[in-house]
Amino acid sequence: MSDKEFEEKVKKGLAEAKQDLSNTRSRIKNPKYHENRVGNALKGAITELREMSDEVNMIQELLGIIDQVPAFVGAAWPENEVLVNQLEGRISAWQDVENQLSDHVQAIEKQKLADEIENSIEEKKEEFERMRDLAAKVESGEISEPTKMSSIRRPPGTRPESLSSIRKAQHSLKQLQNELPKDSEG
Repeated sequence: MSDKEFEEKVKKGLAEAKQDLSNTRSRIKNPKYHENRVGNALKGAITELREMSDEVNMIQELLGIIDQVPAFVGAAWPENEVLVNQLEGRISAWQDVENQLSDHVQAIEKQKLADEIENSIEEKKEEFERMRDLAAKVESGEISEPTKMSSIRRPPGTRPESLSSIRKAQHSLKQLQNELPKDSEG
């Protein structure tokens, strides 16, 4: 799984947990939720009572059910509070994962940038060394501008320096000579 896929999964999990928390908080304030909760519990109890054949046991069960209704209604708030706490814990866990992933992605990006900078520096150093060597060869006369005849006489498989790189080296040598202070005393 790539970092992007994992990041999407974390965002999706966090969004779902937040939505569940919002639903739970709004549900406890909704009278229909309590009506349905109590109604379903009583319907289940009535179904069980109908299956009883003994009237005395049926009456005792009915009194027990009626006695439990206030506690059942009151239990909705603590049950939802427990659920809210669990959801807040889940949200916190998802946020921790999201923060750790963000830190991980930033560390990877910093390392990539550092590697790119290091590679660029190495490339520039290599280019500088190559240009310095070329400038030294041009200055000593070992390398000169290619001509048509030197191209004809060149051994197969060898490639001379390009005309532009030789001229750049010559130009940099001229600039360097112009920048050096002239010693008038010798």
